[in-house]
Amino acid sequence: MPVGNQFFQRLFAQKLGPSAAPSKPTRALGTAYQPSTTRPTLVVIIVTPSAGTTQSAGVSLLMDAANPPTTEVGRAVIGQTGATTVNASLPLITLVPAGYYYKPNNIGLSPAVFETIEYTL
Repeated sequence: MPVGNQFFQRLFAQKLGPSAAPSKPTRALGTAYQPSTTRPTLVVIIVTPSAGTTQSAGVSLLMDAANPPTTEVGRAVIGQTGATTVNASLPLITLVPAGYYYKPNNIGLSPAVFETIEYTL
C-alpha cells in the first residue's frame, strides 16, 4: 500500500475512530457515484500516468446533490512537456456530503492508474 494511503488510514483512525475505515470500490471515469445517503464521505482519487511515459494524465471531479453532477470541484493533472519522464502520482481529495453524487472525468489522456479510496465518516 502506498505511503499516502497509510497516512490517511492513520489520520482517520486516530481522529474519527474505526468508522472511517477506507474502502477501495471499483470506479470508472465518466460515471456518477453516490457513496452514502446518510454520512459524508472523504473521496481520494489517485492519478498516475504510465510509468516512464512522457504523456499527461488527469482527472476532474464533478459533485452535486443531483445526478448527474455538473459542478467541477477539483482536478488533478500531471503534465509532461518534451521528453521529460515523470513517475509520480497525484491525489485529488474532496469531501462528498451525505446524499451527494460525484463523478470523476478524464482530462486529456487517460491515466494509467486511477484508484479511488473512500472514507465514510
